[in-house]
Parts: sequence; C-alpha cells; structure tokens
Amino acid sequence: MRPVAARLLFAGCFCSAITACHRTPDVQLLATMDRLTRQNDSLRSLVQQVDTAALEHMQALFNSDRNNIEQRFTDTLTTAEAETLGNYHRLMAIALPRVLHDRDVLHATLDSTGTRLWQLQHDVEHALHTAEQEQLHVAQEQARAIRLKQATTDLLARVEVVQRDHAHYRPSAERLLHRTAPTP
Repeated sequence: MRPVAARLLFAGCFCSAITACHRTPDVQLLATMDRLTRQNDSLRSLVQQVDTAALEHMQALFNSDRNNIEQRFTDTLTTAEAETLGNYHRLMAIALPRVLHDRDVLHATLDSTGTRLWQLQHDVEHALHTAEQEQLHVAQEQARAIRLKQATTDLLARVEVVQRDHAHYRPSAERLLHRTAPTP
C-alpha cells in the first residue's frame, strides 16, 4: 500500500506544480486579437469584392487592340488623339496590370495574416509564451494591421481610378482605332 500512496502523492504534487506554473490568458490581449481578426476578415472581404472579372475583361479588350494602338502611334495624330491613345495605353499597359498584381498579393497577404492571427490567438489563449512575448507579437500584428488597412484603401482607390479612366478613354480610343489615319 505504501508504494501506491507515495506514487499518488508524487503525482498529485507534480500536477499541482504544473498548474501552479500555468498563468491565465491576458483578457485584453485576447480582445485585441479578436478585433484584429475581425478587421483582417473585413479587409479580405473588401479585396474579394473587387470585380476581378471586369478588370480582366478590360485587359482582354486592350490586348486585342494593343497592336492597332501601337500602330496608330506611328501615324500622324493630333495632340488630342495622341493624348487619348497615350493615356489609354499607359492605363491599360501599366496601371491595370499593377492593380491586378497588387490585388493578388494583398489577398494572399491577408490570407496568411489570418492564419498567423489564428495561431497567435491560440498561443495567447493557452498562455504559451511569456507575457512580454505575447505583447510584442500582438503589437507587431497591430502595426501590420495598420499597413494592411492602408494597402487595402490604396488598392480600392486605384481600382476605382482604373475603372473610371477606362470608361473615359476606351470609347475615344475605339473611335480612333476604327478611323483611318488622315491622308496627306
């Protein structure tokens, strides 16, 4: 009987020592993590709402006309015609591909941030790091959240500019493409 009692006493002391070392999670950090997760999900939703199909359609229209536009640059154009075709070409050849690329990069970044936030929240809930480490990690995520919010705002503004400029320049560019160059 004595060896069993000694083992039970040892096991009880061991379990008490383990639970005594375990600290409770920081409620404020958990609330901050919840807010950061909701903000990240909101930003992801905004980026997903970008009408990528419409942007890709614009790009396909431009790609089908690109050679004709570039050929027109060798013709004699009025200042207004050159400005219209040049602005449309710059918009579609430079700005639109950047917007599409940046949308994909931002979407992937928000996805990985969501995963990282979930993992950090798990660590905070279970107090797996020291309080100082947790505060440092949460502060880093807060700084990252500020940058991601700004990047999302910038992207949405650039999408709006591309759509507006496309609606402005595309009809004029089409008219210029279907008109023959003036004969001398």
